[in-house]
Amino acid sequence: MTELKMDLINWQNLLTHPSEFIRIDEQLRLKLISLANFNDRIEGWNKVAGQENLEHQRMIYSMRCYLSMTGTNLFGVQMLSRGEYQALKRSFVDRENILTETDQDYANLNVMSQNEYWLILNQAMDRCNTERFYRKLLRTIIDSLVLDIQSQDEMYFRERMIDTIVTKCFFTVE
Repeated sequence: MTELKMDLINWQNLLTHPSEFIRIDEQLRLKLISLANFNDRIEGWNKVAGQENLEHQRMIYSMRCYLSMTGTNLFGVQMLSRGEYQALKRSFVDRENILTETDQDYANLNVMSQNEYWLILNQAMDRCNTERFYRKLLRTIIDSLVLDIQSQDEMYFRERMIDTIVTKCFFTVE
């Protein structure tokens, strides 16, 4: 599985040229392709791991849309070609959740095989890595454009804003 790598991004120059936005988008696009290959034929597949993967795909789609909109507004040029923009629109994962309320007890770790357990753990850790990447992206943009962090209160406000964006906002393109 492809992991997003923060050290491949020049965070200090993120807002100086569209190429860094494009580099991030390419990493996200490849990650989305990797996640789309996850299916029920994988050894240890279960509903919990499947739902984790689905949520991960949704997060990356939202990140790519946010990145495209922000980059276009910042630099005054489209971040994606017309074809890539259409591909982004088509990549939206609008599926029913795999894990439903009737499956509440499915995540009982006592009845899982070792493969199921490790697959869930792997999917969760991968999504957490992507979330850290997203938070780093947002922090860099907010610090450079929106806030001049001077106090603990401002830092707390920034982190609350980032938390709200990551957990409550879903970006899409039309």
